[in-house]
Amino acid sequence: MNKQYTKKHIRWILSAFILLFILIICACKTEDKTPHSKYKRQPIELETKVDKADATTDDIITYTVKVDMAPEVITDVPDFGAQIGNLKIVDMGAEPVKEIAGRRIIKKWYKLQTDASGSYTLKPVEISYKLKPDGELKQIQSSPIFIEIRSPDKPQNKQKDIIDIKDVEKLPVDYVFWALVAGGIVLIGLIVFGIIWYYRKRRKVEDKKEAIIPAYQTALAELEALKKQSYNSEQEIRKFYFNLSEIFRRYLEASYNFPATDWTTQEITRWLNKSRQLNFELKNETRNFLYSADLVKFADHIPTKENMQHDIGWVIDFVKAAKPQDTIEEVS
Repeated sequence: MNKQYTKKHIRWILSAFILLFILIICACKTEDKTPHSKYKRQPIELETKVDKADATTDDIITYTVKVDMAPEVITDVPDFGAQIGNLKIVDMGAEPVKEIAGRRIIKKWYKLQTDASGSYTLKPVEISYKLKPDGELKQIQSSPIFIEIRSPDKPQNKQKDIIDIKDVEKLPVDYVFWALVAGGIVLIGLIVFGIIWYYRKRRKVEDKKEAIIPAYQTALAELEALKKQSYNSEQEIRKFYFNLSEIFRRYLEASYNFPATDWTTQEITRWLNKSRQLNFELKNETRNFLYSADLVKFADHIPTKENMQHDIGWVIDFVKAAKPQDTIEEVS
């Protein structure tokens, strides 16, 4: 009787411990679902980064903007090219939108480069958003990024080790031998001097024969090559306007002697207002073209094929009509 009584109590005690263990687990799970721990992440997160914060003028820096947002976020992720700053954009693109754990991930990247060394700051980018259904309009901003650009490293001369040597044993001097050595050195020197003189003279003759290619001829050749290419996707259309704008700016820089490739559209506009080399009509058309090209390059504006043909046609007409008087006339 006592043994049965003891076994019965042991079963009750084990059942009580198991029940207590289950209650503890349920309590822990209930705590995880409390409002305090429901939102461990922000509704929208904005991250910017570069692959190189210390680079040279030969390097291309990849600048990435990542937006991580919850389903209840309403926003229109813009193109951040206009917010980058003084670095030149050589290429740009975006990764396909991903969904991870119910959140949307949007990534855009930009290839940046500059010809001048120094310290650069990528300004913070900003996104406006609101929460469904009628949330208040808010803004989120990233942190600035600091980049140090330096000239390419120059190879340093390694100091050769100096090894002590023993005293040289004195031998009789063979004057005939040294005379032959000296004569051979003089002869080799004369041969080298003759070869250098010959090639320099030949190079000068060839340089005189080479024709100087005016800036407008170079621009027209590049424009004709650009015109023959096909552009179907939005990415290719943006690349077309990057190339078209770059050709036009290089022509302005070479023909009118100001840094058009490094200046912003606003700086070029100020130069046009002061310049007397172009008439009023060409100045207005130049301003309109540069601003419309910026809309395609840095905003979501996608022009029609008719507009693209009109813009490249206008640049060709400008180059033909606005070349400076002191340039070499085109040979017909």
